[in-house]
Amino acid sequence: MHILEGLEKALEDIDKIISIIRKAQDGKHAQKELITEKQFSHRQAQAILEMRLQKLTGLERKSLQKEREETAKKAKELKSCLSSEEKIKEILKIELEEIKEKYQRPRRTKIIAGLEELSDKDLIEKQEVVLFLTYKGLVKRIPLEEYRLQKRGGKGLKGWDLRNEGDFVWKLWSVNTLTRLLVFSSQGRLHWLDVYKVPSGLRQTKARSLNNLLSFKEEEEARLVIPLKEEISEKAFISTITKKGILKKTQLSLFSRPRQGGVNALSIDKGDILQDVQIGEDPKNFLIYTRKGLAIRIESQKVRQTGRIARGVRAICLQKEDTVVSMEILDQLGEETLLVITEKGYGKRVISKEFRTQNRGGRGVLGQKVTDKTGQVVCSRLVSSKQQVLITTNQGQSIRFLASEVSVFGRVSQGVRFIDLKPGERVTSATIVDEAEKEDS
Repeated sequence: MHILEGLEKALEDIDKIISIIRKAQDGKHAQKELITEKQFSHRQAQAILEMRLQKLTGLERKSLQKEREETAKKAKELKSCLSSEEKIKEILKIELEEIKEKYQRPRRTKIIAGLEELSDKDLIEKQEVVLFLTYKGLVKRIPLEEYRLQKRGGKGLKGWDLRNEGDFVWKLWSVNTLTRLLVFSSQGRLHWLDVYKVPSGLRQTKARSLNNLLSFKEEEEARLVIPLKEEISEKAFISTITKKGILKKTQLSLFSRPRQGGVNALSIDKGDILQDVQIGEDPKNFLIYTRKGLAIRIESQKVRQTGRIARGVRAICLQKEDTVVSMEILDQLGEETLLVITEKGYGKRVISKEFRTQNRGGRGVLGQKVTDKTGQVVCSRLVSSKQQVLITTNQGQSIRFLASEVSVFGRVSQGVRFIDLKPGERVTSATIVDEAEKEDS
């Protein structure tokens, strides 16, 4: 109404208005003169300057007058509505009925009485990820789909640029964002951490120190991370093996109460470090591999259950300069296949029944032929033909391929090439990707 009143007023004295505009230096001065001489408001003066000459015709002037009359009528109606709460409610009813008619459909949400309090974890979307841990304790998670399937023996994908950090990828695991992690420190303490709290990124992004995510003591550093699957009951056991072959079996329920500063998980001899941890509800056999390709299979019943801070027992008598690299839990059927991977990118699948049980503390049997071509053993992992393998190197390269592409060999063979390495590059870790994760990705 205010703008229309200004235009009508201008048309009544259009010759004067045109004279003011013609004499003005520019649009700004013209607007100022209209406000000063004709008492137009700022908005009215601007509308007059923007008015087209077409408005000067008789027909357009009548149209403008008609528009002002209709606008005045509408303004009167709106003022009447705004002054009456009953009229406002009546308008709301009419508009809501129109919306209901236009967008009517069954209710999508449910109203549930007595909803329990939500935690951060309840708001997290379940996503399959790969969790990386470097030797210096850096950690990050990357969506599994970042690693497309390839044929074994290829060069893989750039998984992490660590050249400027003087570090290398030491361990990796296939988990999901809702998985709870058991983090073991160099001092034998156990900490709890949810995967979704680990910073997420792409293959090229940098990681964060695990020490900043947990309440480590000054002398502590992250040593090993174990994903705790939801379906495992509290009757399960945590089995640990150190680099020097000290094996320990403890009931999982003893670690069921997380503490901010962690709890003591085991006593470690001076000069020794934690090497691998496995969790199983009813471990039958332990199969332990060393860097020089030796393996020993021990019946679980020959390893007595101990408390949280106990040291454990000797599982294998190691040769000079040999160390334990990994441990797997086997059943008594002996039909599982074991994936063995060496630092120069070679490996194989071998049936676990080829390893006879021995008394703990023995020297073991040859489980991998170690040569200059293959390099020493990096790790062993239980795998089925329906699963996938993800391998990473010290230079951040990663390759993901089907386990079915790897033939089954005898335990004394050297195997086939898994990944094509550059000079100075070596395999540092591997993880197994389940069939369900393959379908999701």
